[in-house]
Amino acid sequence: KTVPCVDQLMDVTFINAVDGPCLSLMVPVLSRCLKERRMENRRKASLVVGNMCGLVTDGKALVRYAPALVPELLLCVKDSNPEMRQYGASALAALLKGMASAHLSARFDELEGNLDKLQKDMVSDNEETRKKGERGIQELVDIAMGDATKTKHSA
Repeated sequence: KTVPCVDQLMDVTFINAVDGPCLSLMVPVLSRCLKERRMENRRKASLVVGNMCGLVTDGKALVRYAPALVPELLLCVKDSNPEMRQYGASALAALLKGMASAHLSARFDELEGNLDKLQKDMVSDNEETRKKGERGIQELVDIAMGDATKTKHSA
């Protein structure tokens, strides 16, 4: 049931802002599809995550759902298939950018400038470059998740 649902989401052209209630419906389905074995299913879910995050107007809404998506997207980024790494990196970058508007520190702003380079590094054929990109993205994720937790508890 998850894959047909994601297939339907692939056909959606996001034109309106994505808000908390919309995320509450979509994220569990996308998270589950990101756990699928078939690369095609994970690719579709990554594409939907990337498109969806680009239209989230309130980054705080994304913060609540980041723990469901980030671990799965990180696995996509570390996939042995370069195409899957690219889709995972793009979706993860979109998620981090969507969250950035809400609460992230000045350190993230500095690192965000390198996000495009990190995305390219993660899909490199050179293993050392790929590992460097993965470390950079992991640092961004750690900052995002740490700041998100602080924001949640202080709100």
